[in-house]
Amino acid sequence: MRFFLIGLISFSAFTFFSCGEDLPVTPPTAQTKFKWEQVDSISPIGYFANSVAAAENNTYYYISNQYLYRCTPTGKTPIDISGNFGPSTIEVYDNNYIIIGGEGAASTTDSSISKVKILANDILTEFNIDTVSDIYPAVVYITRPGRFYYASRNVYYLVEDGVISKFTLSGVNNVTGFSKIGNTMYVLAYNLGTGQSIFRLQADNSPVLFENENSPFPQIFSTKNNLIKSQYFLEGQCFMYYLTESGWVNFYRGGPLFFNYAAADDLSDLYMVSNLNGVFRGNIWNGSGFSEDLNYPFKEERYSSLYYGNMKDGIVYLATVYDKVRIYKGKRLLQ
Repeated sequence: MRFFLIGLISFSAFTFFSCGEDLPVTPPTAQTKFKWEQVDSISPIGYFANSVAAAENNTYYYISNQYLYRCTPTGKTPIDISGNFGPSTIEVYDNNYIIIGGEGAASTTDSSISKVKILANDILTEFNIDTVSDIYPAVVYITRPGRFYYASRNVYYLVEDGVISKFTLSGVNNVTGFSKIGNTMYVLAYNLGTGQSIFRLQADNSPVLFENENSPFPQIFSTKNNLIKSQYFLEGQCFMYYLTESGWVNFYRGGPLFFNYAAADDLSDLYMVSNLNGVFRGNIWNGSGFSEDLNYPFKEERYSSLYYGNMKDGIVYLATVYDKVRIYKGKRLLQ
């Protein structure tokens, strides 16, 4: 799952960062560029894993109770994932390789097993990662079928054709995402202070601290191939950066937009949800600024009831949980 992050707010000292050429201030303009529609519902709610994963060919996946549902334009197929397993996240490489991260009970009363279930060519297998005393919702990143990263709390694992390597991150509470920038993998985590930390993985996949971000109003978002940073200042300015192999590049400077979520196939498809004075709105990056998504359907909803997924081919899915689960599809319209 894994392409959303709630930003942390802090009031520590302002820190300057190297960046590319400053961009002109470009205020958001109101334009309609996304189409939203409800595509599914679940009632009664039961257990819902709070994420919807987008895949190719207008296919999406979600977990309800002990089933993984594969949904296509022609219908949906339940896939039984029951057993000693509590699923928490879905990561889709393609429709032939899907990983479900979660946990199961160990033989002792005070421990759990972090594990995954892998659906490869419609054959479901189970793989135990580690026995641990405390599990946070899993984060999974697939580099190819048979090779993936798995993280929970301050530990991440590389699983490569059945061989597991374990790594521990110092000074963090829990991992929130992986991103690949160029040929380098990065790990994003909440640190033990009031901000976030980024680690760069070396050739042997061991971590080295890249950045501790504790500046005023920091937010860092991870997507599959991007790390995006927002900074806010008391003057009402918002600065945004994306990470390259050469460092941070400033791509936006404008009015106050307090972001809660980001999704992107690449930067040209960036879609972000902001919250200003309790009103949420969708924001579409148009190459020089953010235009408001006038079709965004949840301006007055409480954010805690909204669950976002990744973007695939300009499509993103969103779920709301109240009296029932409602799943919505948002699609970027061609210009």
